[in-house]
Amino acid sequence: MAQSIAAYVDTALDDAEIGPLHRRVFAIVTAGLFFDVIDFIILSSLVPDMIRTHFASPAEIGTVGLHRSSGSLSALSARVSSPTVRGASGFIS
Repeated sequence: MAQSIAAYVDTALDDAEIGPLHRRVFAIVTAGLFFDVIDFIILSSLVPDMIRTHFASPAEIGTVGLHRSSGSLSALSARVSSPTVRGASGFIS
């Protein structure tokens, strides 16, 4: 009996070797996630001291976190919705 497409893909992925390209892509994605999240990690580690020393109130710190999150979303939406000139192939020229 012939092997189904799903079974073939499953077997091919299970038997695939992890090469230098896979490691490089994994390293790039990991570094990107690190630099994307590090500002939240730093802010969250400083919040207790900022509240204890009355540098900022809890409401002000919540506002900073809100603006940081919405700033990321607005930058993403601006990038996605911005008009771009596309060539005949559909790629940005």
